[in-house]
Amino acid sequence: MIRHAVVLVAFVGGVAVLSGQAPEDAPQFEVASVKPNNSGDTRSMMAWPKGSFSATNMELRMLIGQAYGIPLQIQRFALVGGPDALLSARFDIQARLPQTAADGPHVPMLRTLLAERFKLRIRTESRPTPIYALTLAREDRRLGPDLRPSTIDCNAERERGRGERLTPENAPRDARGRPLCWGSLQFAVPGAQTLTNAGPIADLIRAVQAVTDRPITDATGLTGTFEWQLVFASGAQANADLPSPFTALQEQLGLRLDARTGPYDVLVIDNLEPPTPD
Repeated sequence: MIRHAVVLVAFVGGVAVLSGQAPEDAPQFEVASVKPNNSGDTRSMMAWPKGSFSATNMELRMLIGQAYGIPLQIQRFALVGGPDALLSARFDIQARLPQTAADGPHVPMLRTLLAERFKLRIRTESRPTPIYALTLAREDRRLGPDLRPSTIDCNAERERGRGERLTPENAPRDARGRPLCWGSLQFAVPGAQTLTNAGPIADLIRAVQAVTDRPITDATGLTGTFEWQLVFASGAQANADLPSPFTALQEQLGLRLDARTGPYDVLVIDNLEPPTPD
């Protein structure tokens, strides 16, 4: 059985410092293989099949993001430090869970593997950062025509519908009768993106985050679930008849992105090394 370092958190001066240690009860895979993937392929896959963990051609940056719960859209803002060449390197990982472990994701085991095999040391820190604050655009707090309160939460719908793929035909409908939840990001119009979904404002922020140059924080004060459709020009051949994401947010959803500087929590990589051999 391999033994991995577990990541422990200690708070020093308001900063969470994460360091590698190896107590007897460290959450760890029963056995794991880590190999570089130099195929040149850009396709990758990560899964937790029954009793195991599998990563194929995954960038190390993505593995760290998975281990620490950093959504893909904000990794460029929330993960700092570390050698870029190593973070961009791709690896194949095959690992087996202990027989007593339940099926499904065991993220602490992945953190432990990264600490042991890549000598990863990482900590959280709040830094003054250029951000966008998502606010209500109108003084009367009136929402735009394509943002409205909803009883639908697409995350819950997808969880309920596991095993049955959502399609435009069987998906729930928004207030205008348009299908929801079957695809939150669509490219139906050339040179445009259409974001359509239902859930908390945090889900909308995650979707818009992919097309902004700063991290977004929620300053709307909106609670509960909402449904939205947002259409804007995008891509190298952006549709000249459509607005920018910033204008679309105001006109269609009644929201605004205000440029500010504010505290933002980041994960700082203090140490990262090529993996030790199997």
